[in-house]
Amino acid sequence: MQFINPSTISSRNFRGNSFTLVCCTGDRIIGILEVQGWKHILLLFVDEDFHGRGIAKEMLNRVVQLCRDKGETDVLTVNASPYGEPIYKRLGFVPVAGQTVKNGIKFTPMQLTL
Repeated sequence: MQFINPSTISSRNFRGNSFTLVCCTGDRIIGILEVQGWKHILLLFVDEDFHGRGIAKEMLNRVVQLCRDKGETDVLTVNASPYGEPIYKRLGFVPVAGQTVKNGIKFTPMQLTL
């Protein structure tokens, strides 16, 4: 939980090694996508009330364009949780290794070619 704390996210962003896109409706945050080093997704969440509306896809499209423009990598990676893996697959990511457990957290390394 500390990793997704707003002050922790802000700290990562101000160190200059990550950036965050936030999707809002009015003053309500409904989506967040954080990228580290122009090449690795740290966080992608969409409010449950807004699932299925293309918000994750649109945020990812914007991140892909930003990363392409920056030109520092030709792939975007993510360590997808078991819940998120099917979503990332629908967004075009492919597994690059089997499911892994690190510090008690299950994830599948995935990547998207830019």
